[in-house]
Amino acid sequence: MDLTRVGRWPGAVCICIVGVSGLLKLADVGSFQESLRAWTLLPAPLVGIVTWVVPALELSLALAWALRVVPRPVAAWGVVVFLFVVSGAYAIQVAFAHPPDCGCFGLLHRFNQMMTATWMVIARNLALMGCIIVNAWLPEEKPRAAIRRVRGPAGFTLIETVVVVCIVAVLLSLLAPALHGGRGLARSAGSLSNLRSHAGVFAAYGTDWKDLFPFFAVPNATSTVLRCGDEVISIPYFASHAVWNFALAGTYYGGDCAHPSFYAPGSNQHGGVTQYFYPCSFICGPDYWSPKTRTAGTSQRTPNKWSSVQWPTAKDLLVSWYFVPESLPALLDGPPHVPTEMAFVDGSASSRFLDDIATGYPGGDGNWQGCIHLIDFPNGLHTLGGVRGRDVPH
Repeated sequence: MDLTRVGRWPGAVCICIVGVSGLLKLADVGSFQESLRAWTLLPAPLVGIVTWVVPALELSLALAWALRVVPRPVAAWGVVVFLFVVSGAYAIQVAFAHPPDCGCFGLLHRFNQMMTATWMVIARNLALMGCIIVNAWLPEEKPRAAIRRVRGPAGFTLIETVVVVCIVAVLLSLLAPALHGGRGLARSAGSLSNLRSHAGVFAAYGTDWKDLFPFFAVPNATSTVLRCGDEVISIPYFASHAVWNFALAGTYYGGDCAHPSFYAPGSNQHGGVTQYFYPCSFICGPDYWSPKTRTAGTSQRTPNKWSSVQWPTAKDLLVSWYFVPESLPALLDGPPHVPTEMAFVDGSASSRFLDDIATGYPGGDGNWQGCIHLIDFPNGLHTLGGVRGRDVPH
């Protein structure tokens, strides 16, 4: 048995892993870029550059080794240097990054997750580097011509290369749906974590404000002005559902109305309205959400108490309204069998389908001053019975 040839295999496998890692990053550039945004020491202008340079280098170095564009030991050392630089960058991030000091809900948990993942990447890279260094130190294989004179044909023929490429293409095509499903699960898990944190903030608000749900728009005014740092917005009454982040940021989110937890992971939205909607049923009394008792005007625009909720496990507190492009056709066809995430009054959060949410008040907010939803849309915002009703089955 040729021990040199056998010893070369682990390094070859590790170099292939580096190449596949580059392919997977290129197949899901958005997720890779989002992970880079979590780096506290990476300047924002460099994120876009690093997003493309890292996978390109991984794939190029692996191909240079596989196709013998340069001598294989040279290509192997190139991979080692690349992994060393990347591991050094991760080590610097670990050494100098500091946990958030704003006391924001959910941010510390996200920071700890990032640090754990960073240590795992460093450990993986060190293992890869060890195998590849062994590969680079071993003597290079004899030229193919010499091998043919001794043992006949060796190495990959053109047909074998084509077959390998086809197999890799098939595997990638099979892997793509799994990758998409994994991204969807990761995005959903991130949203559920955000929603649980926000539910805790809303509960803290209730404690601070005598058992009341957030209520900050002026009922009989043409518009309400909200300020958050240097940001100033003017909203109609029922627009409260999408800008509660402006109203609560100063007290509960360290003054950051564009806090990352206000947006679904992977959405790349930063600033402006939140993607977690606060139901309009919380800013009007229960009588307003019954066709028999609703009256025009502003008299029923009153705050509600937590103790008035009859179904805490079935009354939604926040509804995620971020959808990936492939979900948009289903939204237009209706009833939309599209998954979304919801937080409930009891503090729990779970993923539901939009068509599982109970039908709300058919006229939405109404059609007079301050109203913006003329029908029951978006789903989950206009609960029949208001805080006394429920949005999902038990």
